[in-house]
Amino acid sequence: MSDHNVVIGIFNTALQYVRKPQRTVFLYNKANWKDISIAVKQLSIDSFIQSRIEGILNQLVPQKTSKSRFHLPWITRDVKTLMNRRDKLYIRAVRSKSPNDWLKFKSARTTAKQAIRNSHRSYVSEIIGEGLKDNPKVFWSDQGSP
Repeated sequence: MSDHNVVIGIFNTALQYVRKPQRTVFLYNKANWKDISIAVKQLSIDSFIQSRIEGILNQLVPQKTSKSRFHLPWITRDVKTLMNRRDKLYIRAVRSKSPNDWLKFKSARTTAKQAIRNSHRSYVSEIIGEGLKDNPKVFWSDQGSP
């Protein structure tokens, strides 16, 4: 009998994504500029000009909340190009119903899948391999507690 114990760990390699918060964007091209200029001319010199102008813009300029697009960090420009090519070949194959176009699409689909898998593997190995040595906090933040 020895005093050594086996250490068993379960690692979750699924990455967590941090979504950017939504923000409000003014749509200046749809603003009512005549009403804005009238409202700005009515301001007196002693008023708080900046807060008044912001209030006028909030009332008279349409706004929308923008969202960031969902982005996978391992999808590079080359992988995106392969995915676009695959999608275009799919549309062509569906429209033409040609067996030759279907073979081209299937080949492009296989190539795109392999590129996505290889890119994901290299991304994860980069985080695990170098990240554990250089910045262990990033590595351990991706690991969920059991």
